[in-house]
Amino acid sequence: MGKRKSKKGANLILQGGVMAVALFVVHLCICLRQIPLTNIWGDEGNSMYSAAFGLFSIAWLITSYAVPYTISFLLKPRLKQGQYKNAGKVIQAAFLYATVLGTGIGAAVFFGSTYLAETVMLEPLSALSLQIFSIAILASAWSSVLRGFFLGNGASFPVALSLLVEQIVSLAAGFPLALACQKYGGKVGSLLQNESFSSSFAAAGFSAGIAAGAVLSFLLLLLLYLATHSYYKKRNGKDSGRGRESMVQVVSIFFACLLPMMLYGLFVKGYLLIEQILFRQFMSGSLGADLISQQWGVYFGKYKVFTALPVILAAAMVTTLRDKAYILSRKEDYQHMQELVRSVLQAVMTAVAPVSVMLGALAALLLKACFPAQDAEEGAVMLLLGCITAIFFSAAYVFAQTLWGMKRTMLLLACVFPAFLVHAGALYVMLEILHLDILGVLYADIVYSFCLFVFLMAAVRKSCRFRYGLLRMYVPIGIAAAVMGLILYFLAKALGGVPAPAALIVLVLLGTVIYYAVLLLLHGISQRELRMIPGGKWIIKAARAVRLL
Repeated sequence: MGKRKSKKGANLILQGGVMAVALFVVHLCICLRQIPLTNIWGDEGNSMYSAAFGLFSIAWLITSYAVPYTISFLLKPRLKQGQYKNAGKVIQAAFLYATVLGTGIGAAVFFGSTYLAETVMLEPLSALSLQIFSIAILASAWSSVLRGFFLGNGASFPVALSLLVEQIVSLAAGFPLALACQKYGGKVGSLLQNESFSSSFAAAGFSAGIAAGAVLSFLLLLLLYLATHSYYKKRNGKDSGRGRESMVQVVSIFFACLLPMMLYGLFVKGYLLIEQILFRQFMSGSLGADLISQQWGVYFGKYKVFTALPVILAAAMVTTLRDKAYILSRKEDYQHMQELVRSVLQAVMTAVAPVSVMLGALAALLLKACFPAQDAEEGAVMLLLGCITAIFFSAAYVFAQTLWGMKRTMLLLACVFPAFLVHAGALYVMLEILHLDILGVLYADIVYSFCLFVFLMAAVRKSCRFRYGLLRMYVPIGIAAAVMGLILYFLAKALGGVPAPAALIVLVLLGTVIYYAVLLLLHGISQRELRMIPGGKWIIKAARAVRLL
């Protein structure tokens, strides 16, 4: 019993295993790399890069995002039942999908780069980056098929390794290429009397690093596949001959599984491109091109980078939630389902709330420490106003994973699609009617995160008859985070003359102590719940030392 309880209360991140750690590191790299990049090319470079990267992200969501999980979902039962020919047809269907769409969309992006950059994104100098990203689109599509093959065969290590190698190569090649191309672009810009070429070429250089990472990751996966193909072929043995499926049936099943997840990805992850396009299009008549680039560069490269950190932490903590929810839903064990969701949600909120509030309270210090040569005022205002979105998005992610695990796919889409429509409507009102420039995008972002949170919470409540105990769960966390935030905000003002990095480190440590001290005094968290959050064991030891536990 003791061992079972200790496992049950173990750190949620550690429960996720190799893939959880790999995905956490990958998402963290994608997010944090924007800090040195912003120091290289500034807010203008952020705008150029985000225009190209936003379109690449949509192409990736269509061609690659849902493919590994779809293949894995279809392969596992067929391999278990000895239906190896049917499993082979799944791989063929996936490879055909990845090749046709990867090649088609990649070619469209390459040959239509000038039109997309000038007319859709209103960022002409992002065309070169778009052409480079077209290579990464096809490589990522093929990689997604091989990742699905390995996941379906129960081998997560090659997938985790390929993800890490992709990020390592992207960073190792991207930064030197960005700096080298920036120098070359500066020379071109001086000849053409356009300083923006420096940032444009730097963005293209880093895009080349991302493309190199995608290509080498695919080659690594291909090498591992060729090296292990004979092993898997021998292990799988002869086909059982049961439940023979035609290629048409397999393709139909493949698309039926793929489309819901792809749509979910487009609504939940692709919304940033919609924000970008609408902001650029609606503001083109009232703001100059330089001001549009500067404002979007701050929003994308500073506000979105830091508000994504708590969501990444939440995603790492709930890696196993989907599988656990699936097992409990098959048993129709709603009592344990409620306990699972409640404990995971409380652990996530306990960890995410202080980080989100710190981002807002210490925004000015944070931006001065990370971007010492740039103005921090506009980004600090955005973080102060919008840090709440990190809490809403994190909670929404917990509910979404629960619905995925319960196989409530259509209900999940019925939640995210209306939230997406509300978001688009809010953007129109804020930008076209109220003319709120970049703050209008930020307010629409808050509306979207809140709608996702409310809609998905209601869906989970309906699906597993979940009663949250909102007062007991959220009020202590909210009070502790608010007390911490107010103290840190005024202390940050008082320490204006202290070097930003030193003041930031001291205040983060102090804020952590204040938050957990207040939370424990309010009896807002138990020892079991503390063990589920990162660093929970250290917090328990410290609390016992000062008699708070």
